[in-house]
Amino acid sequence: MISTDAVAVLKSATDVRCHAVDCRDYGCSLDLSDAPTPSILISLESEFAGFAANETRCDYLFVGESDGDGGFWVAPIELTTGRKRAHRFFLQLSAGAGYADSHLPQNIAVRFRHIAVHSIPLHPREYHLMRTYLVPFRNDDARIRIVSCGDKLADALSGV
Repeated sequence: MISTDAVAVLKSATDVRCHAVDCRDYGCSLDLSDAPTPSILISLESEFAGFAANETRCDYLFVGESDGDGGFWVAPIELTTGRKRAHRFFLQLSAGAGYADSHLPQNIAVRFRHIAVHSIPLHPREYHLMRTYLVPFRNDDARIRIVSCGDKLADALSGV
């Protein structure tokens, strides 16, 4: 029987050396203090995450219980301190969605949120593009949630 606990599935399906406790990259971070629990944070940048060295990926994948409704949050996260093109965010977050899809059972209820974290305000054109991109996950498409370095993950998950 396939487990319907997404956190337990990811813990057993991934190398413990890619499990992370902090969501940070080069001076940019996402505050996990109020993050849903139980949860797991996977560093997709880790050499133990299973990506080839030149393969596109986002920085992290967060999976955590969703408000006690029996479902789980699935959130690929990309952090940046420099200027980045919207399309690059889209590609990296899409790769994180693919990783989540291949590592989680199909029969679990999920709430999906792509999270782009930045320290430098996006150019208005890039911001507009980010708001129009729909990143696919299973049978749904989701808009990218744009937040600033230092923001809380809980707010990024619950925000619209």
